[in-house]
Amino acid sequence: MTDLAHLEYRIRKIAPALAIRSVRLNGEGLMNDVVIINEELVFRFPKHEYASKHLSDEINLLRLLQPYITLQIPEPLYHNQDVLAYRLIPGETLRRDMLLKLSEDDKQAVADQLAQFLKELHGVPVQQIAAEIPRADALMKFEGWVNVYERIREKVFHLLLGHLRD
Repeated sequence: MTDLAHLEYRIRKIAPALAIRSVRLNGEGLMNDVVIINEELVFRFPKHEYASKHLSDEINLLRLLQPYITLQIPEPLYHNQDVLAYRLIPGETLRRDMLLKLSEDDKQAVADQLAQFLKELHGVPVQQIAAEIPRADALMKFEGWVNVYERIREKVFHLLLGHLRD
């Protein structure tokens, strides 16, 4: 059984009434196997324990942010400890090559939309939802981040394209 066939089998067990007309694996996920059903639904299956452990935190954050973010963000339809499903948000991944090809007006529209999202995200009243936000596991002193950066520079930079290094 292929990985996609196995994931489709799991989806059929989760949603037996779902009429599946098309199934596609999105191979871009670093933390999740992502399956698109009927170009309408996204099913994400964590690839490893770290991703699985943080899935419930992600679901909680998405639900907390819904009232504050006007741009469309995933709205969980189904979840358990090893899967998250939501409606596909139409559009394309904004890649660097695509961005460089856009007209100045379109680049400005993208910048405006990004600015709107960041303004809304930073405007979330943290004092109201602080108890529900998981603590970051990235709490480290400045010197620790400098050491991490140096290790990344030594081991990873030579593998990256110039614009990614920058």
